[in-house]
Amino acid sequence: IGEKGAEYLSSNNTWTNLQILDLSWNYIGEKGVEYLSSNQAWTNLQTLNLSENYIGEKGAEYLSSNQTWTNLQTLNLSGNNLGKKGAGYLSSNQTWTNLQILNLSWNKTGEKGAEYLSSNNTWTNLQSLNLSENNIGEKGAEYLSSKAAWTNLQTLNLSSNNIGEKGAEYLSSNQTWTHLQTLNLSGNNLGKKGAEYLSSNSTWTNLQTLNLSLNNIGEKGAEYLSSNKTWTNLQSLDLSRNEIGEKGAEYLSSNQTWTNLQSLNLSSNNIGEKGVEYLSSNSTWTNLQTLNLSYNNIGEKGAEYLSSNNTWTNLQTLDLSGNYIGDKGAEYLSRNKTWTNLQTLNLSSNKIGEKGAEYLSSNNTWTNLQTLNLSSNKIGEKGVEYLSSNKTWTNLQTLNLSSNKIGERGAEYLSSKAAWTNLRTLNLSSNKIGGKGAEYLSSNKTWTNLRTLNLSSNKIDENGAEYLSNNNTWTNLQTLDLYSNNIGRNGAEYLSNNRTWTNLSLNFEDSYGDEDSDGSDDF
Repeated sequence: IGEKGAEYLSSNNTWTNLQILDLSWNYIGEKGVEYLSSNQAWTNLQTLNLSENYIGEKGAEYLSSNQTWTNLQTLNLSGNNLGKKGAGYLSSNQTWTNLQILNLSWNKTGEKGAEYLSSNNTWTNLQSLNLSENNIGEKGAEYLSSKAAWTNLQTLNLSSNNIGEKGAEYLSSNQTWTHLQTLNLSGNNLGKKGAEYLSSNSTWTNLQTLNLSLNNIGEKGAEYLSSNKTWTNLQSLDLSRNEIGEKGAEYLSSNQTWTNLQSLNLSSNNIGEKGVEYLSSNSTWTNLQTLNLSYNNIGEKGAEYLSSNNTWTNLQTLDLSGNYIGDKGAEYLSRNKTWTNLQTLNLSSNKIGEKGAEYLSSNNTWTNLQTLNLSSNKIGEKGVEYLSSNKTWTNLQTLNLSSNKIGERGAEYLSSKAAWTNLRTLNLSSNKIGGKGAEYLSSNKTWTNLRTLNLSSNKIDENGAEYLSNNNTWTNLQTLDLYSNNIGRNGAEYLSNNRTWTNLSLNFEDSYGDEDSDGSDDF
């Protein structure tokens, strides 16, 4: 809408009960903010989103001068290049006494901006502060941690700010944020020493979510964190991409404090099969619901250790992608009798062949399974036949078999499946099913709830498109992806004649070679 649109809006005196205004991504600029700030009718405004609007430091100055929005509770100014000066203007505001949520991420505020913000004594009700991607550094962390006014702070996001181990030390010394529940310090190069400082904190007794991903804390950092006795309410811990290794996994597994832990992300940590053995032996995390061990090189042995676990009876989501567990690992997992509540299983990129698919299909424990990702394996047409024979996963809603070389026969086996009546999303991209495979799929009468179908890169020709267009079962289909096929203009015409897919958004870019087309059509 630009600055002129903002001017028009600001002249409105009718919306006296306006509580929420979202003008994000509108290029209103500093002038547009000046117009908005001059409005005196919106006295009940509670939420204002001006993210990604190029308002700059001058726009921040205009905003801070506003004295009308006394009921403002949420302000989002992310991605506006406010700079340290803009942060200074905002911090001088004394009107927004009810402000609870402030998002200033991606604004280049720097350490000086953090200093200005920490000097504010008006926002005593502030509950959530997002300063991610601002390069505040260790000094900025020091300024913030010394803030005594924000006694109600519950959520603090300082991710990607280069605060380092010293910044972690400053934060951990804070004794004011007794209500802190969520802390995000990902991508800050805290190192093992930073992890040690954080683990020594005894103030954040209400901490529920902690994100320390991408911080190079190593095995020693994991040891320090596992020794913490304060975070008894911790529910979610993200330590992904920290190179904690098998020893770090051992330290974590010995923790007996986090009895309420529900989500643990250890992806890309090189914990190996031994690390998984340690984790599997943990008997404290009885409430664990989500476990991400992707890209850890656990191998088939790691899968065996995992499958032997009988503590995580509440496990709902398990991500083991990129671990090369192979057919044998799939066999071990399929034998597990504990995870009766499992809803989401990601085994993509694991070198699982048709035999592994057979093992998985024999599982009769995961009766609540809703999402299964087997993409980038090598199950082939035979593997699909095995999977299609499974009668336990009656609640399956999302199935990803992309890049598995299932061919037209695999498509035939799938289409004959009558049990998955709740299937909503099916991804068969890059499987070379061809026109014949498309014919088999289109004949399916079971997937009446199908909403998303991805058939990209499958060598489907115009005949295959014609077969698909004849389908009258998928009445709820919303997205059909035929990118990178060979349907041609005739195929596009066939599809356009379908009268069943009334809610469809169709992508056939690169499917018929029209340089003037954006590749999508809505019916």
